[in-house]
Amino acid sequence: FATLFETYRPTKVDAIIFPSVDYYGAFGAFAALQKIAPDDAPPVYLRFIGVMENAKSDGLPGLLLMLRQIDKLTQAGYSVNLCAETPRYADHLALEIGSPVSVVPYPPHGNPIAPHERRVADEDAAGEADTPSRPYIVTCPGSSRLDKGYLSLLEIFRKTRALDPNLQIRFVTQGMPINEAIYHSQYTN
Repeated sequence: FATLFETYRPTKVDAIIFPSVDYYGAFGAFAALQKIAPDDAPPVYLRFIGVMENAKSDGLPGLLLMLRQIDKLTQAGYSVNLCAETPRYADHLALEIGSPVSVVPYPPHGNPIAPHERRVADEDAAGEADTPSRPYIVTCPGSSRLDKGYLSLLEIFRKTRALDPNLQIRFVTQGMPINEAIYHSQYTN
């Protein structure tokens, strides 16, 4: 995260999103975030799925430590937003942290609103959007894992491009370890 923050220099108009938060990734992001003043820092969105938020090398549960750090960050003025994969887990987290936690289940495939209809509605509501001064960068740390959606990335990239072909978007992903990549080389290429 230190390298990501140094390379891309995120500001309050950017966002750091964890679709499946993990203990060490969150603390890496928190450490990098604290090097930026709260008013200038990007908001952080954490989605808890009950898997990696407790995974620590010492075997002790990490979730409560993470929630304490989130509380400290929000008290200091940083924007840290929580959601969970299920309503039951969201309720549990809300009790632990003492504030509401949204529910964001695994996103369904397909889009209920056609891209053209959504784009026209957005343009009607907001007028012409200003051209960004730099490419919009989507970084996918941990994206090399099959169980975390590696084989969904190409579809995500294609659908994103189809929504607005003129939008300058750059996707940064990890490659798979060579022992797994050999079975997916055509997809990766």
